[in-house]
This record gives sequence, C-alpha cells and structure tokens, in this order.
Amino acid sequence: MGFFDRLKGRQIRDQLKNEAYFRKYIQQQEKRIDHFTNTMKQGQIPKERLYLVEIFLAELKSSVLTAKYSMGADLNDLSKEWPEVLCMMAKNWDNTVGLVEIINAVALAVLYEVDDTTWNTVSKAAYQYGQKDWLVGFLLSSREGGQDYLTWKVRMKNPYQTLRNIIETSPQKAEDIKAYLEKKWYKGHYDVAWYDTHKSNQMTYYGYWSNETAAVVKILGIDDSCLKDQQFYPYDLAHFKKEL
Repeated sequence: MGFFDRLKGRQIRDQLKNEAYFRKYIQQQEKRIDHFTNTMKQGQIPKERLYLVEIFLAELKSSVLTAKYSMGADLNDLSKEWPEVLCMMAKNWDNTVGLVEIINAVALAVLYEVDDTTWNTVSKAAYQYGQKDWLVGFLLSSREGGQDYLTWKVRMKNPYQTLRNIIETSPQKAEDIKAYLEKKWYKGHYDVAWYDTHKSNQMTYYGYWSNETAAVVKILGIDDSCLKDQQFYPYDLAHFKKEL
C-alpha cells in the first residue's frame, strides 16, 4: 500500500493548503529526489559538487517529510523516516548553516525519540555549529549527557527570547505559549526562507510548524490542551511515544 493510500480517512493537519496541493507537492519533490539520487549513483556529478547535491537532497527529503506530516501522515511511519534525513542534514552542517535549521532538527530528534546513533550524530553537529545558542542547549539537555548551556545566550532573540522567558519564569506556560505562537512565532521568522511560501505560486510551501515549541512542551510535561487547535503547534507530535 502506497503513502497516499494509507492517508485515506486521515485528517489533514495543515490549515492553509488542501490535500490536492500536498499530494502534488510531495510527488513533485520525490521526482526531484529520484533524479538527483540516480544522477549521483551514475557518477554524473563532479566530486567537488557532491557536497552541495547532498545538502540539497537532505533539504528535499526534509521538506517531503514535513509535507507528509502536514497532510496527515501516521507518526510512527514518519518516525522511521526522519532518522536518516536528520543524519543527512547534520553530517553536512558547517559554519554557514542557519540556526533555525539546527533548532528544528534537534527538536524533531526530541519529538520523534530518535535512536542513540541518530541522536549522537545530530547532537554532536548541533554543539559544533549551534553557536552556543541557549535554545539548542536546552533541547539537547533533554537527553543524558548534554553540555552545560545555562551561560549560553539566545542568538535569535526574535522570537526565541520570548520562549526562553516563558520556560524560565512563566507561571502559566501553556497560555503564554499560545500567545507567543499566535503573536510572535511566525512574524519572528520573516527572514527565513520558508516565510510566506504559502503565498507563492511556485509550490514551495510544506507547512509551518513550531517543532521546537512542541519539544519544549514535551520536555517540561506542560498541559497543552489549550494548544490543540493552534495553527503552528504540532499537537499530536508533542504527545508522540515511539513504539518499542
């Protein structure tokens, strides 16, 4: 049974696009993945460009998995696909990688409860290239062996300083997180590549999800019932438990 067959009867999670859009988007991206994978296997890419193609492939695969989540895919199925993609991403990080990408990758590793090998790959790269960012450190500390991050700073203050303040001082975390997501989270990413992609006619949108916020909720055990229908909050992912 194919991916789209398994989606029958499942509810779409995204609030901005419909099932037909995501079906077309996923099919389009998977064709591109197949093309570049085959080109690599056939040795048609110069060695000096392999690195760039591997980065591009990781981005494509990440966008497909995010689109599948947006479309309503089963979390257990996604949890089996994300480790490989997260490792692909982390192994290709360097000093040019964006902090938002690192934060999102670590958050996904937390939410999908990845195996130790995947976690070690992602965490090692995140420590190396994460600019000693406080939020990166907080997320990494959720598993044993995390470095001391308490003296680290929030490098991307808009919007993540607000999230840190909620974590450290708010007596009503869920309500304040809801306000943060509704008023600050999306606007705070105005300079990120995916911002406003839902308005584009180029089919570049795959979903807006605040995975780091869900990871924070999971780590702290916050009652997030008031966030269940929040547009950017992946509610079911915050409650995911990996099958043994």
